[in-house]
Amino acid sequence: MQQTGSNTSGAGAGTSGVSAGAASGAGGTGARAQPHKESIKETLVSIVIAFVLAFVFRGFVVEAFVIPTGSMAPTLLGAHVKLRGPNSGYTWTAGPWNYSSGTLGSGNPLALQQGVVVHDPMTGERIEGNAIDAKGLKRRSGDRILVLKFLYAIFEPRRYDVVVFKDPAHPQVNFIKRLIGLPGEMVALVDGDVFTRPTGSIPKDQADTWTQPGWRIARKPAHVQRAVWQPVFDSTYAPLATGIAFVSPWTSADGEGTAWALAGQGYRYTGTGPTTLAWDGAKTRYIEGRNSLPWPVTRELWAIDDRYPYDEVPNSFSWMRRFPVSDVRVRAGLDIGSATGSFSIRLAARGEEFVAEFSEGGGGAWTVSIKSRAEGEAAFRELASGPAKGLKRGKVCDVEFWHADQSVQVWIGAKLVAHAEYEWEPSERIARATGRTVEQVMETAQLRSNPLADTSLYRAPQVSWTFAGPVTMHRVGLDRDLHYQPVILPPGLGTHPSRPAVLSRDEFFCLGDNSPASSDGRMWDMVDPWVAHEMWTMKGLEPKAGIVPRELMMGKAFFVYFPAAHFVGGTIPVPDVGRLRFID
Repeated sequence: MQQTGSNTSGAGAGTSGVSAGAASGAGGTGARAQPHKESIKETLVSIVIAFVLAFVFRGFVVEAFVIPTGSMAPTLLGAHVKLRGPNSGYTWTAGPWNYSSGTLGSGNPLALQQGVVVHDPMTGERIEGNAIDAKGLKRRSGDRILVLKFLYAIFEPRRYDVVVFKDPAHPQVNFIKRLIGLPGEMVALVDGDVFTRPTGSIPKDQADTWTQPGWRIARKPAHVQRAVWQPVFDSTYAPLATGIAFVSPWTSADGEGTAWALAGQGYRYTGTGPTTLAWDGAKTRYIEGRNSLPWPVTRELWAIDDRYPYDEVPNSFSWMRRFPVSDVRVRAGLDIGSATGSFSIRLAARGEEFVAEFSEGGGGAWTVSIKSRAEGEAAFRELASGPAKGLKRGKVCDVEFWHADQSVQVWIGAKLVAHAEYEWEPSERIARATGRTVEQVMETAQLRSNPLADTSLYRAPQVSWTFAGPVTMHRVGLDRDLHYQPVILPPGLGTHPSRPAVLSRDEFFCLGDNSPASSDGRMWDMVDPWVAHEMWTMKGLEPKAGIVPRELMMGKAFFVYFPAAHFVGGTIPVPDVGRLRFID
């Protein structure tokens, strides 16, 4: 993503000092000195000093930048429009596209072209033309952020920092991405996740790196993971109006009516026996004819994949691939009924079944146990267990079940209560995710293409809740993790066994959060001649496309200080203070 710096300067005025002296004479009288009047010269000197200090601060400490594009969306927004579902109330952002009027920077309303269709991400509702906003849409500028410059001269960069650096291909341009690979590592992007191993053990057979030992998954810290969950569905945004064609992606064999009520923003089960509530991603579909396509396009609305509403553009479905994502978060606010003594959350992903079982003991104390079993196994293995602190009857308790970066976690009221990890190397991860070995997948390669970029290879996850009795569920949601897509042609750096990102001393590998629409280290294919000479050739090294040398690292993005403005009444810009935040 390109990023341009906005010049900031400050001016200050010198202070005038007042000297108040008292002199006692023989007669006991005193005289007060007159205030010093500042000259024009002193004022100008004070202003110059203030400007110098401001520019020094900007140049060496903190600098402001504006985000122009959407490769880090929705973490950081470039130029965009804000959309709102008329019946759900859900708001989301999208890259600016296909407008019938208005010019960037003109302040004129930008109406969606007639015939263009977007979909409410929470309900799937088709919204045509400018029905989203009868007053028209305004193109908003990107987020304005603050960057700690030269921080990395003191502290080493950390994986998953959001960093600003000079583009190795065009060093006059600033980029912002997430830092994925560190010096001295080999990096592989496997089924959307990040794996690393030391470069000191680079195999002689470069075509078979993923089957070599020493790989470990690079897990995200909890605060980063929480910040990058991407919403797939949240029952909070179920339409309240009657007559709206909306069907929840959660379904039960007990059916709706007397057993389950699933139509509203909260779900209620009033039956007396056990029941299961399952995610049905294929139940709801929409079919449409895109402007540029002569045939209808059929999509599963609730498929758990790496779709971004930000990327929904009229021509996107003809080329943008969607990969199943098995790193998910299942969540709900539970009001546990009087007859419910246990419940569980189940996730089947990559040939493994993970279950979090909650049981009530004496005195109303709850415990949780995380278990798993592979396909074909009859018995579960216990991975972790402990008290489910915070889970009580008579109150709504927020329960979250995470499966991310080969770890399984249970959170209650935003507190971690159980945690287990498992270690699969890239070769096993591919075998689990696709049902084929790396060698079998590679046999299907054609020309210089990447067979791992075939979306049909990967198995979709299955998610369900099971309750022993009555329950009311609020804010029922499902979110998915960031997913770094493989590049099909030529095979992207880090996304193919023969093309790992190999990082020597003082080299970094950076990717965009919006992986389907990000130009980043996976696909960069050139290095500026000056950068190549100064940062590689002069050191006796071969230049590497897709890699960022330390000398081009500018600093860490840490705060969104001026998000894009709201337009009150369609014309008056008001800063969106709700999006002021530190960047994770």
